[in-house]
Amino acid sequence: MLSRRSRLPSVRRTASAVALALAAVVAGMGVLQLHQLRALAEERQRAELESEAVEAAGAVSAVLAYHRRVAERLARHPRVHELLASAEAGPAARWARDLRALLPDVMGVALFADDGRMLGDPGVQRVGPACLADLRRRLSGERLPGPRFHDQIPELAHFDLVAEVPGEGPLGLVFLSVPVTALEAALRPFREEGRSLRVVGPGERALVAWEGAPAGKAIAVRMAVPGTAWQIVLAQAPVPVALPPGVVAATAGAAGVAVALVLALSLWAARRFRGELRAVERMLRDVLDRRFVATDWHPRLEETSRILPAIAELAARLEKERRRLAQESLTDDLTGLPNRRHFNRELVRALEMAERGAVVCVGMIDLDGLKQVNDAHGHETGDRLLRRFAETLDSQLRRTDMAARIGGDEFGVILYGTSAENAVRFMDRVRRVWRERLAGDPELGALACTLSCGLTFVPVEEACSRVEVLRRADRALYEAKARGRDQVVVDEAVG
Repeated sequence: MLSRRSRLPSVRRTASAVALALAAVVAGMGVLQLHQLRALAEERQRAELESEAVEAAGAVSAVLAYHRRVAERLARHPRVHELLASAEAGPAARWARDLRALLPDVMGVALFADDGRMLGDPGVQRVGPACLADLRRRLSGERLPGPRFHDQIPELAHFDLVAEVPGEGPLGLVFLSVPVTALEAALRPFREEGRSLRVVGPGERALVAWEGAPAGKAIAVRMAVPGTAWQIVLAQAPVPVALPPGVVAATAGAAGVAVALVLALSLWAARRFRGELRAVERMLRDVLDRRFVATDWHPRLEETSRILPAIAELAARLEKERRRLAQESLTDDLTGLPNRRHFNRELVRALEMAERGAVVCVGMIDLDGLKQVNDAHGHETGDRLLRRFAETLDSQLRRTDMAARIGGDEFGVILYGTSAENAVRFMDRVRRVWRERLAGDPELGALACTLSCGLTFVPVEEACSRVEVLRRADRALYEAKARGRDQVVVDEAVG
């Protein structure tokens, strides 16, 4: 008969085997949970991309709807009927030239008689050979999917819109060509680092293409643009799902201590340990569910009491890491200002406040000449310039307002409870302080980098989309640049 001493090694070997089996089970469960977390993260990211694609398709559709309304109104205008009735090229060409000057977003304007003849000179009125061929096919009765896109000359890439001039029979067509930059301006709010955004037509022909997602690994979604044969394609790399090494080590250590403790005490004190094991298990689950709270529980076993500090430390480190990751996801790495994601969240909140009667001003700011600084002095100097401006902008804000870096050389501001006059005064003060600080900086003082700003106001007590507000602010910004840069323009809709 074996003595108790001779049986101990056999028990220890059995305990070691059981411990290894438990460790394998814990590791397998960890791998399975990580796969589940990755699947959930990709599903959530795909849903966010689909939501952004819907908004982007709406933004493109809004651009098309605006220019279609312009073409249809022109087609019903009495002057257009007179010009087509007389069929004289000279007056029609002068009308097109004057109209193009009033429509800054339009590249070409022309009238076509019902026999396919253009009233005017194609070169002067910016109607290319491909446009002429499409229009003659249309007038001959052929149905063409539209709008038609032409990029034979990349810097003059555009899409065409036509409207029939009504009468007893079709009198002719009003023709407009719109540069692709109008689509790019509408889609700028959806640009983001690490993301690809394309507008494609039949045959995957790209009208707008901003590449940023890695090939082969990206999550991609498609959304049709209403009333067209175009599609919005958004792609973004999957968000990595992994705990930092320190937290993984702490979790593995705590799990190892817990497994060893379970095994040792279950062999010699199973009854006493069952209750304390359940308590430790509940604590570990509370740590995973972010519900752990330190208590005054005093375990009866010394081994159990030793694991409590490890559980408390693990909970604290996990919570600290969660907060750090949450903060980093909403902060621009270069300037320390809120990033585009944070700005969009605040803008949604601002729109809700405006519906309840709050006055909200939204502004877009560009650093004029930053590209030239990067080309001439390097990106390191450009980065110092961006950080210096971010400090200047942040120093002039009230506590209730917000500034963010949208991307590249573009910044956004949200001002609450201010009038148009005070908003312009605020931006003029920012421009003045920026000039003073730039001039006083020994490294950056020689650089020419001014500020252009566009301001708009959210309609009070009315529903308004984030895309529409940003489009109006962008339009005011482009107007500031068109007037010579280094100035502030308020959206004309403000009155």
